[in-house]
Amino acid sequence: MASAQQVDFDPVSGAAALAAFGQAQGNLAYLSGQNLRAGCLASLYSAEVLAATAGVVPFFDLGNGEKGVAVLGGARDKLASAPESVRTIYLAAHGAARQAQAHAREASAAIPLSQRIDGALAVVQTGAAIGALPLVAVIVITVLGVAAIVAGAWFAKGVVEKVVQTHADDLRASYAVDQAAKLATLQIASGQPVDPGVYEVLKAAATKEQQSTTIVPALCVGAVGVAGVALLWSPVGAALAWGGMFRRPKSPARGGRTSGIFPGPGAA
Repeated sequence: MASAQQVDFDPVSGAAALAAFGQAQGNLAYLSGQNLRAGCLASLYSAEVLAATAGVVPFFDLGNGEKGVAVLGGARDKLASAPESVRTIYLAAHGAARQAQAHAREASAAIPLSQRIDGALAVVQTGAAIGALPLVAVIVITVLGVAAIVAGAWFAKGVVEKVVQTHADDLRASYAVDQAAKLATLQIASGQPVDPGVYEVLKAAATKEQQSTTIVPALCVGAVGVAGVALLWSPVGAALAWGGMFRRPKSPARGGRTSGIFPGPGAA
């Protein structure tokens, strides 16, 4: 396993970037390398919480009804014991993130905000919309495997603040799988079986990712396993309607840096 480092993750900014993924249309989508990273990490984070809720990896009790998971990507080697629904969604999330990174390239020309899927978020991130969104704590996460590539790829390339292009269908897939993960998490947490309609459409993508044993070398530079503190989850109440329109969550924003927490399932 690669050596460990710490990586910052803003879960609220990640949710905002992931919401932008769901708005991607056509063949190519443009956004900042920063938001590509944040949105992909957010989708992987939801998949990890799903695995923890199903008992594949442990939660630890933070008190006050909050639960956390310590490693993003930690369930990947334990999926043999996971229910089919969890295994399918988890692998599909990793496959979508892997593809989004593998297909990403720095944009060859200047892209106006109006043509970027993260245009509105970029306005907030550059401070042009003062007071539009609250400050949110940045947390430190542990990332392994695909998550490590997502966390480090564009930082290694030195273009994290620049605009990149990637396949729009990869971003739509990450958004859709994230919605499936959240819905499945809520069903498992309430003691219900996961509706097959939530995950069956993802089986082909999950099988493809399960067969992936290597990571694109160009994206491995500087992307290593990372150690940190708890990565936590708060239910968003998102739902997924397969084959139709996605219900998109409202776009929150980012804020200051701290090693704070993010409420887990069952938190008040």
